[in-house]
Amino acid sequence: MSEGRIPENLERVVVEASRLNKLLVEARLASSVSEADRLIKAGAVAMALSPASELISVSSPAERI
Repeated sequence: MSEGRIPENLERVVVEASRLNKLLVEARLASSVSEADRLIKAGAVAMALSPASELISVSSPAERI
């Protein structure tokens, strides 16, 4: 990630989960909900709701998308 912008070469993944920690597992970005929780709490996760939007820091594993 560079200067808060979304990289151009990201793979698009369609998922069904609505909680961020479960979404990370479903998208295979974390091996378990516990690992996803740790990543989120450590500040290692940010999200953008669309490619043109700014990145939002996430601090709660139960964040709903």
